[in-house]
Amino acid sequence: MNDLMRCLYHFALETHMEPIAEDREYQAGLDAITAQEDRVRAGMDEEQRRALKLLLDRVSDQNAMENERVFCAALRLARELNALVSAQPSFAHRTF
Repeated sequence: MNDLMRCLYHFALETHMEPIAEDREYQAGLDAITAQEDRVRAGMDEEQRRALKLLLDRVSDQNAMENERVFCAALRLARELNALVSAQPSFAHRTF
């Protein structure tokens, strides 16, 4: 991901993803994940908690990379679609 795409990605996160925190379905899923994590951690010793944290951090990093790739693919698709639409003659400019 180049610098421009990274800036666009962070802009999109900051400006268009904020409403997701207010989505009930999203919040319910997040609450379920947090509750499950708390139940799992309760039965672990400190070493196991560190190992779990490392695992969850790596999964989170992988997910972030996948989200960046999806964002880049969506931008490329938008450019391709725009080029296709731009190449089509416009009905507004036709004379009959």
